[in-house]
Amino acid sequence: MKSSDIFHAYRYTPVFLKARQHDSGVNQYGLKPVNAYDFINPTNLVNFGRGTSFDNLGVRRAGRGEIDSSPSLGGSPVFTQAKLVGLSGEEQLTMCQSETMALRVCMARGGQDTCERESRALDACLSRVGHLRRAMSEACGEFNDWFIQNVSDNHTKPFQHRPHDWRHFYAQEKLVRERQQNGHAYGRRPKQFSFGARYVKTEGYGKRPRLPYNK
Repeated sequence: MKSSDIFHAYRYTPVFLKARQHDSGVNQYGLKPVNAYDFINPTNLVNFGRGTSFDNLGVRRAGRGEIDSSPSLGGSPVFTQAKLVGLSGEEQLTMCQSETMALRVCMARGGQDTCERESRALDACLSRVGHLRRAMSEACGEFNDWFIQNVSDNHTKPFQHRPHDWRHFYAQEKLVRERQQNGHAYGRRPKQFSFGARYVKTEGYGKRPRLPYNK
């Protein structure tokens, strides 16, 4: 989507449709800005990657299988639904294990045995497993729908999972240390001692790292 598309949309939308065309979070230009970040970076309101279109603007989620099609929490995508239900991942539920093992052992023995009994047992088990897995994936789909409607922020929130998303928080700690040092050494760290230094040294500089201002 280009910025010119917005101007075209504005020009060709009749006046009486402009206010009612979308829900309350959307105006005729794109998403409504709600906080300072949106005013600083207005591109955010219009373009959020592949699958962006004007019908899509209220819900910041592309079609299934595209980038940003997954729901999100705290700005980062949530794609663990199938793992939670046990349909994929390391904790995937393994079914019919004993029947499969019995059949494999029987086949490994060789000889005249045709393993009829074991293969019939495995077939009976697998016929039940199909229904169970379908029910599990249906439950997963229902949970996903609920999550999208009630929990997901649809990629509208800033990220919180990277250290530099908390710069303002670390800055407060640095300011505290700065005030301790008479307003002088903002963001300076004490020089790192080698591992055993405080136990080994007997003379010279002190055994503990000091505040940088006392260097």
